[in-house]
Amino acid sequence: MQDIGDFTNEEDIANSPAQNFSTVRPGDIKYRDVNSDNIIDENDKIAIGYSDVAPEIYYSFNLGLEWKGLGFNAQFQGTGNYSAILNTKSMYWPLINNTTLSRHYYENRWTPENTNARYPRLSSESNANNYQTNTVWLADRSFLKLRNVEVYYKLPKNLLDRTKIVGSARLYVRGADLLCFDKLDVSDPESYGATNPLNKSVIVGLTIGF
Repeated sequence: MQDIGDFTNEEDIANSPAQNFSTVRPGDIKYRDVNSDNIIDENDKIAIGYSDVAPEIYYSFNLGLEWKGLGFNAQFQGTGNYSAILNTKSMYWPLINNTTLSRHYYENRWTPENTNARYPRLSSESNANNYQTNTVWLADRSFLKLRNVEVYYKLPKNLLDRTKIVGSARLYVRGADLLCFDKLDVSDPESYGATNPLNKSVIVGLTIGF
């Protein structure tokens, strides 16, 4: 459904099409009357966004460079035309079934002093009107990630020859999922609805050949 703002007061509610999902109060989401029948119901639902299951575009590319034994390799992966419905409990839909309240939602909620808020009013009561799939909860899930990166240094062969044992040695630092460029403020676009987010990792190592 397509939102057109939030109800500002009781007069605004009285002068708007009847909302049939639940009783609304100031700070609740106001929807566009798509079929112009002066009633907001299932008949006003329209397609919004792209798929939230799989991206329409998926791509990857690699970069690498080496100079005098010092080099790096980097793998990037990205998506395009990919949507998210921000319905994660606590983070975006707080206080449902005794769940917690995120600071992100609290700071971006509607109040009489903040009528241009990103999210509707805060309530611990069931609210079928606000929790319809709508453009308030629709977000661009497209991203570009630095999936893997490695910086390394190959020790000089003339230095290793002195050992008469070691044929090659390579010192490296590897990282996974270190950078992500996306439009979701507080969630990872690959796991925005998961209990445990994706983890970054850094590994330092040394490989030796004989």
